[in-house]
Formats: sequence, C-alpha cells, structure tokens
Amino acid sequence: MAEAAGRDPASIQITAFGVAADTDTLKQMEEAGADRAIVMLPDARAASAASDMEQIARAIL
Repeated sequence: MAEAAGRDPASIQITAFGVAADTDTLKQMEEAGADRAIVMLPDARAASAASDMEQIARAIL
C-alpha cells in the first residue's frame, strides 16, 4: 500500500501497542514488521508497577 501511494515502506515506523510482555509475542510483532512495542503492565497504578517493569525487563531483554 505504501508503494502504491508513492512512499518507501521502510520510511514507515510501526508500533505494536498493548501487547503481552513475553518474548514469543514480541518476536511475533518483530516478524510482522513492528519497529517497537509498547507492553501492558498488569496495573500501572499499583504500588508494584516499578517492580512489574523490572520483572518484564528481565524477562524480555
């Protein structure tokens, strides 16, 4: 579609929003062409949000 519109497909950045924070899902998003992913926290308002982010980072990095 980008080429049909006269655009370079590589110039379009794709963000996957609200995906599960696991390596399989993130790998699928990457293979589908996503340049970045925004993962969801269990509850961003919870007191455990910081530790949830650390746990996610350890699991996927």
